Amino acid sequence: MDREASDAFQLLRELRKDAAFQHVPFAFLARSESRLLKIRALRQGVDDFLVKDSDLEELLARIQNILTRESARRGEGLKRAKRGVTGQLDNLEPPDIVQTLAIGMKTALVALSQGELTGRIWFRDGAVVHAKCGELQGEAAFHALARWKTGEFAIEHGVKSRRTTIECDPMFLVMEAMRLMDEASA
Repeated sequence: MDREASDAFQLLRELRKDAAFQHVPFAFLARSESRLLKIRALRQGVDDFLVKDSDLEELLARIQNILTRESARRGEGLKRAKRGVTGQLDNLEPPDIVQTLAIGMKTALVALSQGELTGRIWFRDGAVVHAKCGELQGEAAFHALARWKTGEFAIEHGVKSRRTTIECDPMFLVMEAMRLMDEASA
């Protein structure tokens, strides 16, 4: 093993002793692929082993993965959801989001916000299984959220709900929400 690698491992050990750096992600960047060096680096706690002559896009993707894992590890709540698809409700309203996720058979969490108000809709394999808006839950929460025309949304794929408060077809939910909106405006 060369002197530079030894110095890098020494630096990593010293940094890990400092509480401020214990949870900082580290990647080991080497000049060439070395199985022994890679194993040693991973055993010392680096988050990934990168080779300098690798494709730049691959290096960037690996670094993004490290940052994404670290963000999830720290449980950054709503910031975590911002990693998925985000947008404005005046461009894509809740019924449109529901239809898209239902057709795509997606498992996801849709986080909605409108000023201080927030709401959540969970999907499992395209079906709406749970919704929460303030004190409301289930279909009542879904219908309240379906009315939102302004605000923001963030879709985080792969997030599952522990609860099931809605068991009807998502297209029925959307149609029922539309019917209720029509009745309220009449």
